[in-house]
Amino acid sequence: MVQKGTVFPHAVRQTQVRGLGTKGPEGRRATGPGTGAGDPQRLLARTPGSGYQKKDRGPRAHGREEGGPQGLEVKKVEKDELIRNLYTAVEFGDVEESSSLAERSVEGGYDPLEVMGGVTRALKDVGERFGVGELFLTELMFCGEAGKAAMSILTEEIKRQKKEIAYKGRVVIGTVAGDLHDIGKSLVVAMLTADGFEVFDLGIDVPDEAFVEKVRELKPDILGLSALITPTMFKFKDVVDALKEAGLRDEVKVIIGGASVNTKWAEESGADAFGTDTLDAIERINGLLDPL
Repeated sequence: MVQKGTVFPHAVRQTQVRGLGTKGPEGRRATGPGTGAGDPQRLLARTPGSGYQKKDRGPRAHGREEGGPQGLEVKKVEKDELIRNLYTAVEFGDVEESSSLAERSVEGGYDPLEVMGGVTRALKDVGERFGVGELFLTELMFCGEAGKAAMSILTEEIKRQKKEIAYKGRVVIGTVAGDLHDIGKSLVVAMLTADGFEVFDLGIDVPDEAFVEKVRELKPDILGLSALITPTMFKFKDVVDALKEAGLRDEVKVIIGGASVNTKWAEESGADAFGTDTLDAIERINGLLDPL
C-alpha cells in the first residue's frame, strides 16, 4: 500500500511484480540515470519546461462577490486550475496531494463528476504511456494509488449528492482464497474505474462463497478473479463451480488473471476470458460486454 506523502519520482525502483494485470511491454528492466524507473530527471522531463511541484494552495481570491458574474468567473477559473493540478498530482503519483485537492474540491462545492473527469483522464493517459513502454510498472502503481485516493473522496461526495453516474458496466473483483497478492488487481481496479466501470474490490484472500454472495447481491456484468501463485490458481475453477451450484454462472462473465494464466487455465477453470496484463484485462473486459 502506498502511503500518503509519497511521490514516486523520489522513490520508484523497477521491480518485476506480477498478478492480474501487472505485466507490461518487454524491455523495462534497465535502471539507472536516464534509463529506467527511479530516475527523477527522466520522470520530471515528462512535463516540458519544468519539474513537478506541488501547487500553492494559499488563500483563494479575495474581494469577489460569490453571486455576481465576476465571482462566478473566478470560481470557474479556480475549479479549472484545481482539476489541472489534480491531473498532475495523479500523473506524478502524489497520493497526499491528490487527496488534498479532492477534499478541497468538495469544500469548494465543485461538481464532483467534473472533478473526477480530471482523475480519469490522468489514469487513462498514464495507462496508455505504460502500454507503449514510456512508464514502468512501479510508476503506474503510484499513479493508480493517487487516482484511487482522489476517487474515493469524490465518490463519497457523489453518493452524498445522490448524483447518477453513467457506468459502462459493473465489475466485482478479488484475489482468490489463499493468495495475498494485491498489486496487479489494484492496478486493474484503478484502470477499470478510469475507463468508466463501477468496480467493487473484495480485496485479497477472498473465499469462494464471498464471490458467490457478491454476485448474487450486486448482479455484476463481470467477475474478475486474480491469483499470482500456481497453487491458488486452482481456485478459479472452484469459484466457477460454486457459481454453477448457486445457479448464477449464466448471470455473469468471468475473467481470470495472474502471472501464468493462459488459454489452458481459462478453459480448464471455465472462465470466459483471461487477462495477461493491465491493459489486456481492460480490453478483454470491454470485449465481454460488447462481443461484437
